[in-house]
Amino acid sequence: MSNLIRDIPLYYAKTNFFDDIFIWLKEHVLLLQIVLIALGILTFIVIFTTIIYIRLREHRHRNID
Repeated sequence: MSNLIRDIPLYYAKTNFFDDIFIWLKEHVLLLQIVLIALGILTFIVIFTTIIYIRLREHRHRNID
């Protein structure tokens, strides 16, 4: 157990964590693009439906009065 604890800092000293992240990002560019486009579409749908809901609610309240 003590060997494992002692070797952990050596592992992080040898490999740069951020380099690993950038390598993974470069390998998965297409996946990231698909995810970002999907998030953009979902955001647009949420904003659009919220605006429609608010306008319909205001319209209903005007008809009641």
